[in-house]
Amino acid sequence: MTVEQDRDTARLTAERFERMRPFGGAAPPRVDVRGLPPGPRWPTIVQSVALLRFRHRFVPWLHGRYGDAFTVRILPAGRPLVLFARPEHAKEIFAGDPAVFHAGKGNAILGPIMGEHSLLLQDGAEHQRARKLLTPAFNGHALKAYAGLVERLAQREVGSWRPGEAFRAWTG
Repeated sequence: MTVEQDRDTARLTAERFERMRPFGGAAPPRVDVRGLPPGPRWPTIVQSVALLRFRHRFVPWLHGRYGDAFTVRILPAGRPLVLFARPEHAKEIFAGDPAVFHAGKGNAILGPIMGEHSLLLQDGAEHQRARKLLTPAFNGHALKAYAGLVERLAQREVGSWRPGEAFRAWTG
């Protein structure tokens, strides 16, 4: 990549991040915490670090202490994050009324990474439309059809490897 291409990429990335800044760059809206499940009363920074660095121990501890649903407060500004420990809860939420569950707003922080048209960032009619377009690609028949393609691609890739030659597993 040339220096000019690097500059163009950096400029486009900066523009995209600016355009996709959560909440339009303003402070996030206040959240009414009344009625949220219980959780630890530790400082926000401690809860954030515990969740990010020690989640494999922290989340089971929270589940044992607070039950199937619990709230942690994370950076920035002690934003409440409600976690659900049972798969049935996740199924209920994902099948829930999009007029009630506004996942797009909650996922706004992912905008610069996922892109402004990501299903994860849509709510209401836009979400329904995008979901309807994507659903056929993820039904059982479609997924089975991908198996052969994935197998062929993996065989081709592994076939290009040479014994003793180093390669990067991830280039991100």
